[in-house]
Amino acid sequence: MNRGGRAVFRGVAAALFVTLAIARAPSSALAAGSERAAAIFRQGQEAFAHKNYAAAAASFEQAAQLAPHPSAWLDAAEAWELDGAPARAAEDCDRALALPDVAADHRHDAEARLARLVPKIATLDLRSTRAQLVKVDGAGEVRAPGSLRIAPGRHELAVVDVASAPARTIAVDARAGATTRVELDPAPSAPPSRGASAPLAPVPPAASAPTHSGPPTATWVAFGIGAAAAGAGLVVGAMTVSAKSDFTSTPTIASRDRFYRARTVTNVAWGVAGAAAVVGIVLWITTPRAQASASVTMGVRDGGPFLAHETRF
Repeated sequence: MNRGGRAVFRGVAAALFVTLAIARAPSSALAAGSERAAAIFRQGQEAFAHKNYAAAAASFEQAAQLAPHPSAWLDAAEAWELDGAPARAAEDCDRALALPDVAADHRHDAEARLARLVPKIATLDLRSTRAQLVKVDGAGEVRAPGSLRIAPGRHELAVVDVASAPARTIAVDARAGATTRVELDPAPSAPPSRGASAPLAPVPPAASAPTHSGPPTATWVAFGIGAAAAGAGLVVGAMTVSAKSDFTSTPTIASRDRFYRARTVTNVAWGVAGAAAVVGIVLWITTPRAQASASVTMGVRDGGPFLAHETRF
């Protein structure tokens, strides 16, 4: 039987079921609910005929909730599949199979559709020891424990414990065609084992006292520059003395220029050496000295308290 034929067959079967439910209804309220289910089911058939598959699936689901029957759930599954929502289609197949006393042809149809849908979707096995509510990506709400059909990919599960525990968020990577087990119960915190060091109460650090730890790095750099400049001053100073001697013995313009140049370089070198020495001393005086701080930590070891003392510079 082709897809259109199966849809017509299930539609007739569901309509017949609703009619029989009205006939067997023990109260006017149940009869009114079944009549409403039949009317909603007919709306779904009209939407399906106009290829408005999402509206048809929603109507079929509503009719199935009012008057449960596998045909209505399977029609909803077919509409969702045609609408491009395989996860919702698989969920409706699950609902059809969960009904009591499902006929063999309905069971076969649901299982065949699931076999076609499962490779395209992911399944979450929501594990919990108590009742919890789960929202997927901020939409919808399902009860756990249980299973959930979902589109493959990364999802955020907002878990709310019915017993008033605070909400938690769990990230899940769901793979197509696979079932991912999700433990919803929070992991219990392990108590400290006997014999292990466990901090109890931190004690404020003791007052720190200044201690001399030598000149700062910047002072050493300044002293190094001063020493290099002083060495250059000595070398160029000797050259200045020689240039002056040449100018005195042979007073020419060239010898005079050499003497002036050497004297200028000598003055600059000694000036740099003096400035570097002054900067180094100033940095040494003004830079804060390193301070040593002591801290005491109280804990438990081998069944008894202990104090740990630590000094840091």
